[in-house]
Amino acid sequence: MFRHTDRNDEAIAYYHKAIQLDPTQGYVYNNLGICYSKNKQYDKSAEQYEKAIEIDPTAIRSYYNLGRSYYFMEKYDLAEDRFLKATQLDPTYVNPYFYIGLVCFHTNRYEEAEEWFLKAQQVDPTYENSYYMMAVLRITQNHLTEAFEYLDKYLQFGNGDYDHLNADPDFAPLRTEPEWEVLMQKYFSRPGE
Repeated sequence: MFRHTDRNDEAIAYYHKAIQLDPTQGYVYNNLGICYSKNKQYDKSAEQYEKAIEIDPTAIRSYYNLGRSYYFMEKYDLAEDRFLKATQLDPTYVNPYFYIGLVCFHTNRYEEAEEWFLKAQQVDPTYENSYYMMAVLRITQNHLTEAFEYLDKYLQFGNGDYDHLNADPDFAPLRTEPEWEVLMQKYFSRPGE
């Protein structure tokens, strides 16, 4: 109830009360973990997701959420393991594929990152973050033409933020290219125009 509001601390208190009343409900531990994650208390959130998985070893979201907690703690090997488990439990759930790509990217395993981002696109062709990260990956590999192609695909979803793109250091190599201005004009109107 409070988990979806900014009353996160109240939600934590209520979930603890719910656990005292019935400690056999895995989804309550999962929701408590989400609350701790919102507070960036990833060690506490990981504990709750582990408890949820102990109760229900098929809890896909708990594996995914646990992977995210480990990812944000930069425990990439543990994160990757939990994301892989989530993909095994539900091959149609796109988020773990994307996050495995992020883990590979942050551990400089760029070819594997590409495979996972592309798998995310296969599972859900509208999963825009995978196009964004493919653009970043192509920049990292100095394949600027392909980076522009992926950035264009990302922007086609209509959720791009002009200010963010112009401030993101990952896109600095593209901003010096003439194609940058063409792409920005394609998707964003200038103030005063």
